[in-house]
Amino acid sequence: MAPSSELRALIEANAPLWSGEAEIFGVYWASASRSRRTDLAWIARQAYKEMFDGVVPRLAAGEVGLAGLANRHSRNELLTVLREAYEEYRHYCLFADLYEELAGPDDPPLTFEALRGWSWPENEALASIRVQHRSEQGPIGARACAITEGGYMTLFAEAMRQRGRSAADDRIADACKEVHDDEFTHMLEGIAGLDDEPLTAREWELLAELTTDQLRLRIPMRNAQFGFPLPADRVREIQDGNCEPLAFDYAQAGFGS
Repeated sequence: MAPSSELRALIEANAPLWSGEAEIFGVYWASASRSRRTDLAWIARQAYKEMFDGVVPRLAAGEVGLAGLANRHSRNELLTVLREAYEEYRHYCLFADLYEELAGPDDPPLTFEALRGWSWPENEALASIRVQHRSEQGPIGARACAITEGGYMTLFAEAMRQRGRSAADDRIADACKEVHDDEFTHMLEGIAGLDDEPLTAREWELLAELTTDQLRLRIPMRNAQFGFPLPADRVREIQDGNCEPLAFDYAQAGFGS
């Protein structure tokens, strides 16, 4: 089944910002200032995201779900939350293992308490707007958060392209390949069934507004995570949509032409 014009318009609104996020990673990997220490920093921050943006809120939602079990619908909802919690925890383990493998004897261990210290303001700003959208916009806000999760997997796709450069890059690519496949599924869950829902024109517009608002904040978040490879003026240009759109793979997403 071909995607609707509304769904295509939503994807087209998101695509330049996906491309901008990918640009950050490309610049970082080509940078002469990249080192084992800078790799350890972005990996530690990614482990933080997997744990505190992924695992912890889903476990909290799971606890609420357990208290509300009443029928097949509530059981299935809890099953989804717990499956996602497992996947996010697996992602955390992949990056925590990667950190340990690349760390030297003088690098601090990535304990759970140490992980808390890898929080950064730009990520907190993104998390805040996602909470706001869920709270104020209900199901449309939750759907927007699902669509933007992972930023169309650009981090993991770009990391996978570095395979063959070094043993460390091969190990990074291995970990990111595993996460990439899960994140694509999560992103599809955000758009799956959209064309089957009776969304009004205004709801489609709102979905585009919310997703692009979140994606604009992903740009400074990723730039800070990777040690600011892009200058501030380029970050602003990307946020304004000054990027060649990233091509969305409709076929891989299960759509016909």
